[in-house]
Amino acid sequence: MAVPTYSARNIADALDLLDIVTEPVDKALLGTKAAQTVDAHPERRFKAAFEAYKDRELPIARKEYPGLRLQQYNDLLFKQFEKHPDNPYNKLVVSYDATKEDKVAALKSKRKEVEDRLKHPPDKPFSKSTVSHDAVEEDKVAASKTKRKEDKHKT
Repeated sequence: MAVPTYSARNIADALDLLDIVTEPVDKALLGTKAAQTVDAHPERRFKAAFEAYKDRELPIARKEYPGLRLQQYNDLLFKQFEKHPDNPYNKLVVSYDATKEDKVAALKSKRKEVEDRLKHPPDKPFSKSTVSHDAVEEDKVAASKTKRKEDKHKT
């Protein structure tokens, strides 16, 4: 049996992969983690989480977008908060009457989803996703030669 390989292309994927690799597989610990991380009532925490986000981000928004009215700032922050990780609706959610087994199943399905997203297919070789240092240097040299030619033509 081949050992599964994973690849992460950004920091968020790397953190997700680290969570998967270091996650305990013990049944008792998995149940405890499911009870702590799976949210049955995100609507109860939404208002408080949004107010905390607004308090933290409003001064930054005022600097970035000066001259707006307060309602415009609130609309802007709400739109940003919809995709923010602090939003309780962006976390793992189950129904309010879910049993411990349902929560564990939801946690396992989330883990499987992340594994499938990050799993590297065994038949596909790893590609070179970064540009080599030599190629960058060649581009810099070519750009400087072009600039020198343009400067000669101007004079």
